[in-house]
Amino acid sequence: TNQGIVASFRPLQDLHRLQQQLRHSEEFSEMLRVQAHEYSNKLHMLAGLLQLEAYQEALELVSSETSGLQHLIGSVSSAVSNPALAAIIMAKFNRARELKVNLTLEPDSSMHDIPDHIPVSRLTTIVANLLDNAIEAAVRNPHTPPQVKLAMTDLGHDLIFDVEDSGSGIDAEDYACIFNRGYSSKKKTYGAHQTHGVGLYLVQQQVEALHAELNIAPAELGGTLFTLIVPKREYPEKEHA
Repeated sequence: TNQGIVASFRPLQDLHRLQQQLRHSEEFSEMLRVQAHEYSNKLHMLAGLLQLEAYQEALELVSSETSGLQHLIGSVSSAVSNPALAAIIMAKFNRARELKVNLTLEPDSSMHDIPDHIPVSRLTTIVANLLDNAIEAAVRNPHTPPQVKLAMTDLGHDLIFDVEDSGSGIDAEDYACIFNRGYSSKKKTYGAHQTHGVGLYLVQQQVEALHAELNIAPAELGGTLFTLIVPKREYPEKEHA
C-alpha cells in the first residue's frame, strides 16, 4: 500500500495573528456574557419595583443605568478611535465592574494618532493583560478600596499608556522576574500581583516586537504603575513565537 505524508508550512507570524484573533474573540464573548448577566439582574430589579408600584424608583434605576452606560461609551469612544482597542478597553471596564473594581479612564486621555505600521493587535494584547493584572491586584488587596486607573496619550513621538492599581505592589528587585516565561504564583507571590507565567510574558514579547518600553514603578494608589511607551517611528517588525 502506497503511503505518503503531507507537510504544511505556515509563517510563524500567521500563527501569532490567529492566536491574537482567538484571544480577541474570547474577550468579546466575555464582555457579552458579563453584560447579559448584569442586565438580567437589573431587569429582575426593575420588574420587582414595578410590581411594588414603586414607579419613581423604577424610573430612577432606568435613568441611572442609561446615563452611566452612555457616559462610559462616550468617554471611551472620544478617547480611542480604533474599534478593536476601544472594544478591549470596554471589555475590561465591564470585567472590573463585575468584580466591584473602580476602573477609571483619565479625562484627558487620547489615543487617535496610531500610525498604520503599528499592529493594533499587539497594543490590545499588552493593554488587556496589563488591565487584567491590575484588576486582579486591586481585588486581592483587602486593605484598600479596589481601584484601577488607565491613562493614554498620543501626543509627541510616542504612544503612552499608564495602568496603575491599588494592589499591594511589587518589590523593586522582582520587577524583571515577573516577565519570565512560566513564572507562576505557585512559585512566588508579589503582594497582590500573582503572575501565571503567561500574561506578562506575552506582554514582554509584544513590547519587544514594537520596540517599546515597559516601565514599572510604585503607584499613587498604593500598588503598581505600568507605563508602556511605544515609539511612533517605524522599525522592522520582529518575529516572535
